[in-house]
Amino acid sequence: MCRDRAPCYMEGSSVYACCNVCLCVLYPCIDCIQEAPVAVLERSVYSARYCFVKNLHKSGVMDDMEHECYCQWFDLVTRQSPPQLDLIVYLRSSPEVCYQRLQERGRKEEKPVTLEYLQALHECYEDWLGNDKHHSWHGNTPVLVIDGNEDCKLNNTLHKKHCSNILSHLGLSETVAA
Repeated sequence: MCRDRAPCYMEGSSVYACCNVCLCVLYPCIDCIQEAPVAVLERSVYSARYCFVKNLHKSGVMDDMEHECYCQWFDLVTRQSPPQLDLIVYLRSSPEVCYQRLQERGRKEEKPVTLEYLQALHECYEDWLGNDKHHSWHGNTPVLVIDGNEDCKLNNTLHKKHCSNILSHLGLSETVAA
């Protein structure tokens, strides 16, 4: 099925991602949820579907059939056992700032990432979370948008402000974060 497309590993990777979506939705980490009042995930089944998979399809890495298959599995699993979300935090950063941070980190595995890829992914995130009219897909879970262009590493007060804002949106006190 790879034919002339690159990279060929995408099909196996797509199936693996779909299986992980199923596992995460059907079998959440109950022990983790019971022990901690807040679980923060860098990505979710939704960001995979509405950003990464959408971008793979738009860029031609994932063909129409693969995309449809993934979306049907996603819809089936998330309808069967929808994840319970209290808040989505969108760290909105410009693609240029993200690219600069990638360059500064200098990780070998991030070297192939281009500014164009980050721009396309940013567009997917904006379509998904940057516009109130698109929020019906997740049961109207509130979305808190935080300016990710600001550097929290250099400003501890800003980091604390963001943590406080997130906890406030969840109806939790700051003592939970301690």
